[in-house]
Amino acid sequence: MNIQNLKQVVLGGVEDGREFALIKSKTAYIVQAYDMGDAICRLHNMGIADSEGWWRNSDKAVIVPGIWEFEMATFVGA
Repeated sequence: MNIQNLKQVVLGGVEDGREFALIKSKTAYIVQAYDMGDAICRLHNMGIADSEGWWRNSDKAVIVPGIWEFEMATFVGA
């Protein structure tokens, strides 16, 4: 999924973690975390989205192919 034109919010986190793209509405939250579950919990703790209702798939969120690619989850809950 090309997220280049979505609003992007970068949330720093663990220095030795990876970056994950969590998509809610027209916003891509780029979250540094140890794993996808940790990234989802960070958004939940910040009050951005519930920890349930995320659809994880094998697609990548892409800003620049081959350089800026992230594991992705999309919020489909309420």
